[in-house]
Order: sequence, then structure tokens, then C-alpha cells
Amino acid sequence: MAFRNYKKTIPMCLQRDTPSQLDIEIDKVQNEYDIIDLQFSTHCTPLGVQKYCALLLLVKKESK
Repeated sequence: MAFRNYKKTIPMCLQRDTPSQLDIEIDKVQNEYDIIDLQFSTHCTPLGVQKYCALLLLVKKESK
């Protein structure tokens, strides 16, 4: 995972119960970070509950 070679790049994984909850969390993250890359996935828990996930690669926003 080459992104680990860049000291300013921060990986973050988010998981929520619905796509809309995940979208809200991603919007919150954008207040503080620039998103370099974003990948989505879904999975079911052992009890069959659907989860929505996003792996984000971030850089802290610079003060202007």
C-alpha cells in the first residue's frame, strides 16, 4: 500500500448502517480533510445485517 509512504496521507475507514448515514459522515470528514481517494464496499454481519463502508485517503486541509 504505497499511500503509507506519504507522511501526510491519512487512511480512514467509515462504517454505517445505511448509505445516507455513510454519506453524512463523509461530508463531515470533508470539513477538515481533502479526500484524495475513496472506495466503497458493503458486507453483511454474521447476523445478516447489511453494513456500508468507505475507505478514504485523506490529507489535512491547509489553513488559508
